[in-house]
Amino acid sequence: MCQSGGMRRLWLTTEEYASRRGVSDAYVRRLAGAGQIPGAEKRGGQWLIPVLEPGPEETAMQTVAVFNQAGGVGKTTLTLNLGYHLAQRGLKVLLVDLDPQATLTAFLGLAPSDLEATVYDALLRREGLPIHKNLAGMDLVPSNILLAGAEQELVSALNREGRLRKALEEVRAAYDVALVDCPPSLGLLAILGLAAADYVVVPVQTHFKAYLGTDQLLRTVDGVRRELNPNLEVVGFVPMQYARGTQHDRDVLEALTAQVYGAVRVEYTRLRGRPQGFGVAVTDLKARGGAGFVVAYMGEIMTMPGLPKAPAAQRIDLDAQGQTVGLP
Repeated sequence: MCQSGGMRRLWLTTEEYASRRGVSDAYVRRLAGAGQIPGAEKRGGQWLIPVLEPGPEETAMQTVAVFNQAGGVGKTTLTLNLGYHLAQRGLKVLLVDLDPQATLTAFLGLAPSDLEATVYDALLRREGLPIHKNLAGMDLVPSNILLAGAEQELVSALNREGRLRKALEEVRAAYDVALVDCPPSLGLLAILGLAAADYVVVPVQTHFKAYLGTDQLLRTVDGVRRELNPNLEVVGFVPMQYARGTQHDRDVLEALTAQVYGAVRVEYTRLRGRPQGFGVAVTDLKARGGAGFVVAYMGEIMTMPGLPKAPAAQRIDLDAQGQTVGLP
């Protein structure tokens, strides 16, 4: 919700509402279920409760790049679910598909090959961002295979690394957060995404190959910070599909945590995408598991209004039945 001054409406979980009121979470859920909390809505199996608070004098769109040079690590799944949970909290979310494979575009129900305008046109032809409105509560700048030629076409372009940032500047007053689904590479398109971002979220798999690629990934982010975007900040690493019962996963997670210790934070999730077809890929996860927890963690660092804050040391995983369980 992009506002200046006045009152703004925030959506709180029953746990957050209970904490503010000094009562138990179970008591709040009981009241919500009995219809005794005005405006309470049940979304995806959880109750959300609206509250009004004084709005900030000015809010600015935050841009988050979801980035890893490796493919198949869950970038699009994390982008989609993270955006959905932010939108469920009442924030205005813009998704940007910067991957020529256009998986995010397809997941949200569009046929990439049928699109007349994509992010390609904004980058190469300096046209306004082609935004598709209200797809599962979010807006989308789509992509298709034409974007694969953009790196070659941008080789001699002026201010090529700043083109996405400039395009996003034109719509920043309309959104609270933009999530950029970067391609699985260290090429120019990925650099465009990092140069446009305020923050980076890194999804990784707890496999040995992912561990080996971490140094190069951090060097790339550091290079962009030095040369193009001095304010770029790594929010943290999010191990995807972490299997706590597997010794290999535990070993790699321990090594990965040690590798980035003191530089970034590692959080835990078994978030998976289970699309059943076009337009139904948004996974409505438990409020404190998967992307819901990543939202809470990002609230500790980012300045977006309305984001809940998680306890500093809290770690959440999902068990085999999809329920949230605390990690020791």
